[in-house]
Amino acid sequence: MFAPLFVLLSALAVTAADDPKMPPKAPDGWKYVESKDKAYQILMPTTTTRSGTRTSTSNRGGLSLKQQINYATLADGTQFSATAATMSGAALKGLTIGDVYKKMFEGMAADGGTVSEPKEFEIAGRKGKEVFHTAKDKSEERLVLLVGKNRIYEMLVVSKDKTKLTDETANTFLKSLFLNVKDATAPAEKDGEKKPEAK
Repeated sequence: MFAPLFVLLSALAVTAADDPKMPPKAPDGWKYVESKDKAYQILMPTTTTRSGTRTSTSNRGGLSLKQQINYATLADGTQFSATAATMSGAALKGLTIGDVYKKMFEGMAADGGTVSEPKEFEIAGRKGKEVFHTAKDKSEERLVLLVGKNRIYEMLVVSKDKTKLTDETANTFLKSLFLNVKDATAPAEKDGEKKPEAK
């Protein structure tokens, strides 16, 4: 699996307003998990060999990071993880949303293996990006990113079997992000228009 978000210089947290909409009903075999800050929900399988949530904070190089990671492993070894990272600090000055995507994908390539060309991926009613990564240990990864004003959402599937990255289970997970608040990034916004704010 590629390096955690905090080792990659990237940016972003949601400028929030209440959104009354509710997420779709969870399919059989799935349940919604809500973030501690109530900003978003994701689907996770109900039957796993390992699952949980962890949080972390760090401050270095002018970058302050807070992140929550929800993870699960299926019986066949397929791994799911959903990470929301909120960032602030002087290191973000001058960065655009397009810069953040670029740095994230460059970080994957630097970790070794091969990375596909990014493609548009609709997630939470917004335009995110998707890549496939074959790591040095030969594990296969499918990553979907959604970058907001000061927050990054990362949805990741990892498996030794490449077909597991595009099956119904993987697609259900990758498309499940539901934002309880309105992200400052509108669906039609271009990558270079909105800049993260240094605080």
